[in-house]
Amino acid sequence: MKFSQAKTNEARTELQVGLLKDPEFVKKTLSSWSAATFFSFPDFTREQLVLDRESHGHLHLSQVETEKLISHLVGIELAKRKAEKKYKGSFGFMTHYFGYQGRCAIPTIFDANLAHNYGFTAGVLIQHGLTGYGVTVRGLVNDVSSWRPGAIPLLAMLEPRAKSDYGDNRTIVPSFEVNLKKNPFQELKKRRDQWRTNEVFVNPGPIQFFGSMAYKIPKTLALTTQNYPNAIKKIEELTERIRSRCRFGVPEDTLKLAIM
Repeated sequence: MKFSQAKTNEARTELQVGLLKDPEFVKKTLSSWSAATFFSFPDFTREQLVLDRESHGHLHLSQVETEKLISHLVGIELAKRKAEKKYKGSFGFMTHYFGYQGRCAIPTIFDANLAHNYGFTAGVLIQHGLTGYGVTVRGLVNDVSSWRPGAIPLLAMLEPRAKSDYGDNRTIVPSFEVNLKKNPFQELKKRRDQWRTNEVFVNPGPIQFFGSMAYKIPKTLALTTQNYPNAIKKIEELTERIRSRCRFGVPEDTLKLAIM
């Protein structure tokens, strides 16, 4: 029986227990090649292959810790070589899941510039003993030379939220959610009827590293932050006007108005 053929929880449980506990069941259920491969895996990999399945029986590939499996097998091989006097060192490992990175596209020039700025700014913070900060870069719709890196205290990003109406509040960094009133969704709303019936997409081909397309920023980012530089510039102009007018000797009513 295959997992896709196990229609009930009882059938799936029977299949799981048999594959994990009964070698004869494994030999009877799997082909000789599959059974030999299954037996070659450590217990934690067998459990990940068998226990964590989707509702229709398919394997959760992202849940199988191949990085842990490889490290485990390397450890076994090095222990064998050490016993044969072919290896004198020691072996320890720490793994990390790079599934998202492995599935993503090649970084664009914008991605590379942004990562460089994040990394450099993080290094400067560490160099000056500033911990507990998250790195940020403003002005991304402008040329790289006009970007403004900075740091935000992690505590400033925390919010108390309940996981449900009856749950206790927990301090979290809230995720970025789609705002139906912001520019990206409004742009989609304005154009989606046209997009349903007409071919209006633009396909520049593979990621461009040269020419006019090389420095294009993501459309969502442009729509989200297109007014940000102008707003900052406007505030700077207003504060400069206030500063120039609110000097010693100015009437008190003017100062009160400026504060308001």
